[in-house]
Amino acid sequence: MLGTHKPMLQKNVDAIKMLLNIAYNEGNHLKESWGEVLTCISEFERLVQIGSGQTPKRDIFMETRHKPDPSKMHLYRQDTERAAERREIDISNSHTLVHQVESSLIDRIFTNSANLNGDAIVDFVDHLRLVSEQELGLIDTEGGVRGQAGSSGDGVPRVFSLQKIVEITYYNM
Repeated sequence: MLGTHKPMLQKNVDAIKMLLNIAYNEGNHLKESWGEVLTCISEFERLVQIGSGQTPKRDIFMETRHKPDPSKMHLYRQDTERAAERREIDISNSHTLVHQVESSLIDRIFTNSANLNGDAIVDFVDHLRLVSEQELGLIDTEGGVRGQAGSSGDGVPRVFSLQKIVEITYYNM
């Protein structure tokens, strides 16, 4: 449900809470499932950022945009309208998540990485790296190489998971 730009239902919120609790309590057994968990956490944090009014610093990653071609203005307007609709849904989803999901659980998942066994920490770090590469736009969601910085749902690369790699390095020293 996260990342689909559809209104979130209560069952979706309950599933996210359950997934986060499983990740915290059963991290040693998640193996390849860390990818889904960390992708969920990344999307959750993206929505929280949107809901809090924070906007990514686009100029860090992107060149300044040129004015659209006048002959393609109708396409530009359609894209702008769709983007506004998606943003409204994302804001609504953000408010739903912020009020129902304990965000400190996410911090505890990363802090608890110090308690993962050898195989589990390798899986955790490997999947966190993959999610970070997706956020930066270096690979697509299927793991294929993109070759250029890309998107994170809104077309702007993000560094959330990259920051988490730095944090877990500290926790696991």
